[in-house]
Amino acid sequence: MIWELDIPGSENVRYLAGKNYEPTLAKDSPLRNDLRCWFGHDINARQFDTATLKGKEAIITVQNIDNEGWDNPYHWVAKVEPLVDEDPDDADDARLISPNVVCG
Repeated sequence: MIWELDIPGSENVRYLAGKNYEPTLAKDSPLRNDLRCWFGHDINARQFDTATLKGKEAIITVQNIDNEGWDNPYHWVAKVEPLVDEDPDDADDARLISPNVVCG
């Protein structure tokens, strides 16, 4: 999965962050766990269509890991969270964090 990052002050540069997943929505799989965090609730694995993710906004946490012997750190997507709208009148239910969903 690849996300296009919107980084303030970098209007003429395109930043991408990606994460490889096994193509499974089995319970406790990395993909399903990230989707739970992103949507704030569990998904129906039988009816889920990955095409629904296109254009869906998220907050992506990218972690840098320094590798001994390498000049540049390794970057990986550590967390995917919903982009919460500050205006409650405009908020979409799927973008709200459920208090019983623990991500991290």
